[in-house]
Amino acid sequence: MTRLWAPPKPGVHDAVGRDADHAGGVREALIIFAVAPLVCALVPGVAVLIAARAVQGLGGTVMTTSTTALLSGAYQGRALGTAFGV
Repeated sequence: MTRLWAPPKPGVHDAVGRDADHAGGVREALIIFAVAPLVCALVPGVAVLIAARAVQGLGGTVMTTSTTALLSGAYQGRALGTAFGV
């Protein structure tokens, strides 16, 4: 899965950034990230499984990017390092 998702990941990070939080993207990404495994469990074929895993990866990437942007906006200096460390 990492090989499937790794090439487009930087583009998704750039496209999402802080805008995902303002548009409600964090909640949507969480829903996508939670529903995709259910789809994976119920699919009859490998092609749909691979597609569902790619969608799950997209949801995870949006959540990661949004969380990083939120932390960067909420903390500064040493507190930012602590927030990322925790």
